Amino acid sequence: MPRQWVSAAPLFLAALLGTACVSTASGQSVGDRQGRQGPFLGGNARAAALGEATGALPGGLEGASSNPAILAWLNGPQAEYTFHRISAGTSVQHVGGGFPFGSASAIAVHADMLHYGEFDFFTTSAIRSRGFELAGGASVATMLAADLAAGFTVNALHATTDADPLWAIAADAGIAYRPGRYHCFGLALRGFGTDYRIEHPVLPPDIPDARPPRAVSLAVTFDYPLGTPDRRLLLAFENDKMIGRSGLLYKAGIEFQPLRMLALRGGIQVRGNDVEPRGGLGVAIGPMAADYAYRYRSGNGPSHIFTLSYSRR
Repeated sequence: MPRQWVSAAPLFLAALLGTACVSTASGQSVGDRQGRQGPFLGGNARAAALGEATGALPGGLEGASSNPAILAWLNGPQAEYTFHRISAGTSVQHVGGGFPFGSASAIAVHADMLHYGEFDFFTTSAIRSRGFELAGGASVATMLAADLAAGFTVNALHATTDADPLWAIAADAGIAYRPGRYHCFGLALRGFGTDYRIEHPVLPPDIPDARPPRAVSLAVTFDYPLGTPDRRLLLAFENDKMIGRSGLLYKAGIEFQPLRMLALRGGIQVRGNDVEPRGGLGVAIGPMAADYAYRYRSGNGPSHIFTLSYSRR
């Protein structure tokens, strides 16, 4: 495919996003310590290692939670399982899958369980009796034009940690613009839904809030080959504006693929005066891949994320 040049508008957007991501965030409020914590937990190790800056990352399931529109470029069936060890006392397990249908559409489903303990949650009744939080949903995306896609996600939320089980609904919507092979832009609205008045969450926030953590997201990704198709460099940026709260959440990530089977990743998130570094790597053999991500938050220590995935392209 011949290389295509971006128009003036996407180039301006890329410059704006890049400037915002490297600017200082002094005085901004922390973005993910208020309200329900589920949306701020990565469901995929590759996405986590890239700082969750995946709202314009087409071709896989990694960015579906940031922007469902990127699923329109899914070019084959995919499935994944993720185990996220947040701490010795809490974990997240995620399963997801997606497949294209028709000539220019795709669908994906996922389920995420935030619970106490680790794998012993399933074997220890004392841990299971403390309850869990579950989010499950489906996403659909379709091409509106040759380089423009739209997507929509609906999630059902369920918690059993209170005396009475709770239910809520949340929805995301997004568009993605891919004018060339090497760059993509995304815009998404996330977290619009009903209140989630949970009194005993698995991960208590600093500030309880029953409202969904709604956000407007802008993202851009640049993905270039380095001499040969097997060697690539990917740069990803994303800014989230939390609606009803001051400040921005800045995200950025880089991925270097020296070999077809190996990818090295780094990322960062900036929330107010807090900076959270990320790192990770991925190994792919045929359609199978294993990914690992490491994240460190001051005061909380490290957490580890592992993903096993299958992709037929």
